[in-house]
Amino acid sequence: MLREILLRLGFPTCLVRAALVCKRWLLHASDPAFLRRFRERNPPRLLGFCLRCPDGYSFVPLPQPPELAVPIRRATSSCAAAFAIKIHRIKHCRNGRLITNYFDGCTHHHAIMAPLLHGESATALPPIPLHSRDWARRAQVRFFEMFLPEDGGLHGITLLHLWMVGRKIYAEVCVLRSSGWGVPATAEMELPAQRNRVVEKVYQRPTPTAITPVYGRFHISPVMMTWPPIFPTLNKGHDQEE
Repeated sequence: MLREILLRLGFPTCLVRAALVCKRWLLHASDPAFLRRFRERNPPRLLGFCLRCPDGYSFVPLPQPPELAVPIRRATSSCAAAFAIKIHRIKHCRNGRLITNYFDGCTHHHAIMAPLLHGESATALPPIPLHSRDWARRAQVRFFEMFLPEDGGLHGITLLHLWMVGRKIYAEVCVLRSSGWGVPATAEMELPAQRNRVVEKVYQRPTPTAITPVYGRFHISPVMMTWPPIFPTLNKGHDQEE
């Protein structure tokens, strides 16, 4: 019965607060099987997005219930502090973490930051490995991307060097391990056809005026609630019920 009640709390923040009641509630709330059911019923929410405009990045919160006010305030303040440093682009975002990219004119510098985790500073990533120059010479379009793993952690980040030749895309794939970037693996894929998708408008670009002109391109990176929730550490020998 207790698990069914906890399942209906609706938000991970409420689940963490419930886990503070006693040891028994904490064990139920943090059980992996229960968390799988909780996520199916209450998927992580989109807290807001990082918007890049000609003046730089800023965090734009989305309207959410009061239960999510604390993580939204934390994301707003943390992003404001991080974006005070010049960032060229956010390469990827997942599970409340962002991969940022700064280009100093000759080298790309990447770091991973977690704006929802209090006290966690940005972690610099190792320099990206060189790509195959044979493919690069034949390419019409060439670029690279980085992707976070499902849990948003540091290890398991995927680096893709991509080249487009006609309708074919060539890729070199590297995965970041504890020992550094792995050995690149090559792949060849056909450019997929476009499919219809359901979209929701989250931002309206302002209309340019003589007083407030708008120039350049805009880039949006969503910031999701972290999962699984971070529960308090269980202290042995201490329980409110005891």
